[in-house]
Amino acid sequence: MGKGMVALVGVLIALVFVVGWFFMRMHYRNAEVRLRNAVAAKQDVNRASYDTMWKILKQKAQIPDQYKEAFKEVHTEILKFGVEGRKGGSLMKFVTERSSSSAWKAGRAAA
Repeated sequence: MGKGMVALVGVLIALVFVVGWFFMRMHYRNAEVRLRNAVAAKQDVNRASYDTMWKILKQKAQIPDQYKEAFKEVHTEILKFGVEGRKGGSLMKFVTERSSSSAWKAGRAAA
C-alpha cells in the first residue's frame, strides 16, 4: 500500500503541474492577443490622426500631394526629436520653411 500511495501522490502532483501549465499558457496567449490587438488599434488611431493632420496642412499651407512622402519622413524625425525632449514648434517651423522655399513655390504653381 505504501508504494501505491506514493505513486498516486506523484501522479496527482504531476497532474497539478500539467493543469497549471495549461492554464498559464492560455493566460499568456490571451495576454499576447490582447496586446497585439491594442497595438493594431493604436496604429489605426495614429494613421487616422496623421491623415487628418496632412489634410489640414495640405489645405492651409497649400502643399501639393507630391510632397506627402517627404513630409512623412520629416514628421517622423520631428516626432523623434519631440520624444527626446527638444523644444516644440518644429512642425510649424518645417511648414513655414518649406512653404517659403522655391521648390514648394514651384510645386504650388504647377498644381
